[in-house]
Amino acid sequence: MKPETLGWIEEQEPELVRAAEKYVADFDIHKPDPESRGARNKARVSASQLRNLLNAAQGRSSLAVLVNFLRYQIGRGRQGWDDERSGKALVKLLEDEVGKRVETGSKVSGKDRYRLESRLAALLLGFVIREYTYRCREARTSSYD
Repeated sequence: MKPETLGWIEEQEPELVRAAEKYVADFDIHKPDPESRGARNKARVSASQLRNLLNAAQGRSSLAVLVNFLRYQIGRGRQGWDDERSGKALVKLLEDEVGKRVETGSKVSGKDRYRLESRLAALLLGFVIREYTYRCREARTSSYD
């Protein structure tokens, strides 16, 4: 990527951190799953689901591919992203914080656009995972399956 694009990405980081922190706080993905049987301290969303998304973003997936993957995971229910409300909210977060930023703030197109979407999505998801991990510690929940 061009130095101007890399600089632009760096400028987006503080807002992406704030959006990630707000998402985790608003949707309580770190809190205990009220329907979990026998695993009282299990968080609503497992860290592996978040890491799967992050891995897809780091694999240079476009925003469309990431959203498609997340919707698939939501559709799998208990075997995937069981907390539908937070999953749909994460779809919206990705579309708003990544899609709209790339569309309105960057001057890239084609393959560069997909790389930029991937980079911003990976940053956002990384910030979500960091906040989630911290909040799991506070809530004394396990982020593991």
